Amino acid sequence: MSDAPSQRSVASSARRQRDAELAAAEERRRATAQAAAAAARAARLAAAELAAARAEVEAEEAEDAARAAEVEVETLRGSLSGSIAGDATADEDLEELERERARERTARWAAVHPGGGGPGARAPGSCLDGGAPGGAPGDGPMGRAPGGGGCAPGGGHGGGGSRGGGGCSACGGGRG
Repeated sequence: MSDAPSQRSVASSARRQRDAELAAAEERRRATAQAAAAAARAARLAAAELAAARAEVEAEEAEDAARAAEVEVETLRGSLSGSIAGDATADEDLEELERERARERTARWAAVHPGGGGPGARAPGSCLDGGAPGGAPGDGPMGRAPGGGGCAPGGGHGGGGSRGGGGCSACGGGRG
C-alpha cells in the first residue's frame, strides 16, 4: 500500500511543477506583451516627434520662401517704379501712339464723311465736329456724346450712341 500514496505524491508533485511552469510561461508571455506594447508606444512617440520636427522644418522653409518672395516683389516694384519714373521716352512713345491712333481715327472719319467742311456743313444729328485740336474724332466742344460714342444719339450714319445701332465705324461712336 505504500505504492499508492507514493504515486499520488509523485503525481501531485508533477502537477504542481507543470502548473508552476504554465504560470511562469504565462507570466513570460504577459511580460513579452507588455514589452511589445511599450516598444510600440515608444515607436509611435518617436514617429510623432519626427513628424513634428519635419513639420517645423517645413514651416520654417515656407516662411523663408515667403520672405524671399516678399523681397523679390519689393525689388521688382522698386525696379518698375524706377524704370517708369526714369524712362521719359516711354511717355513720349505712348503719346506718339495716341497721336497716331487719333490720326487713324480722323482718316477713317474723313473717309466716311466725304466733303468734310466745318461744323455747320453737317446735318443735325450727324457726327459731331472734331473738337479741340488734338482731340479724338467724335469729341465735340462738350466732349463725347451721351453713351460714350462719338456720334450724336440717333446720328445720321448709323451711330445711335446710347440708343443702339452699332455705332459709327469711323469714329467708334456708340461703342464706348
